[in-house]
Amino acid sequence: MKQIRYPNLFCLHALKLQLTESSMNEAIILAGGLGTRLRSEVRDLPKVLAPVAGRPFIAYILDQLAQQSFSRVILATGYRADQVEAVLGTRWGPLILEYSREDEPLGTGGAIREALRHCRTGRVAAINGDTYLKVDYGVFEDRVAKEHTMIGMALAW
Repeated sequence: MKQIRYPNLFCLHALKLQLTESSMNEAIILAGGLGTRLRSEVRDLPKVLAPVAGRPFIAYILDQLAQQSFSRVILATGYRADQVEAVLGTRWGPLILEYSREDEPLGTGGAIREALRHCRTGRVAAINGDTYLKVDYGVFEDRVAKEHTMIGMALAW
C-alpha cells in the first residue's frame, strides 16, 4: 500500500484503516498540549481541563459528541495525562473514553497517528481539545462522502 505523507497529516488509507458503510462514531480529541499561553491562568491544569463556567473546557466537546452519533472517544494525552484521566475516567454519559498517552510530544500528526491505533473504524473525527467548534457531524460526514474524499476539515472563521 502506498503511503502518502504530508507534514502533520496522515491519510486514513495510509494507516491501513478500512472505510466502512457505517456512520462516523469514533472521535480522537487532541488533549496533550502544554498550554503555555494559558499557564498563567491555569497553572496546575492541562488546558483541556481549564474551568469554563464551572466545568472543564473539554466537557463541552464531549457533550457535543455524546449528543450526536458518537460512542467512543480516544483522548490523545501528553502533558498532565494523569489529571485528564482522573477527571474524565472511562465513561462520559454514553461515550466510552480511551486514552492514547504520549510519553514525549509527537505533534498533531504523531498524536493522531498513535490514537488511530485505538480506532475500530476508518471514519474518525479528529478534534482539537482546546477549541470549541459547533459542528453537525452527520452533515459533515455526508459532505465528505459526497465529495468522494478521504479527509474533510471543518473550519470556523
